[in-house]
Amino acid sequence: LAMDPAGITAELEGTDEVVRASGISRVSSVPFKRGERVTLHVQSQPLTPGPHQLEVELVELNLGVLQLGILESVAGDAAGQPDREDAADGPSQPDAADAADPADQADGDPR
Repeated sequence: LAMDPAGITAELEGTDEVVRASGISRVSSVPFKRGERVTLHVQSQPLTPGPHQLEVELVELNLGVLQLGILESVAGDAAGQPDREDAADGPSQPDAADAADPADQADGDPR
């Protein structure tokens, strides 16, 4: 599914500036330094529960074309609807209660 650049914005961490992807070009770039965080916001229909892959391609003036691939899953509730609380928080993190108990390991190997 291709996204309309008008529905994609970028925000540089620590600033209030929001830049639309449709407004970025070689003559109107978004400068940022190594280590700075850029947050992308994408307007789209809600994703269905299950795995989704996001592919981002951008052109860095000194490095050329950069391609990023992100694979993430959207959780669903018992009715199969997206669990918006989990989905809005980004990648899910295991709870401490979900961690494997070494005593449950049959051979005692802590892997």
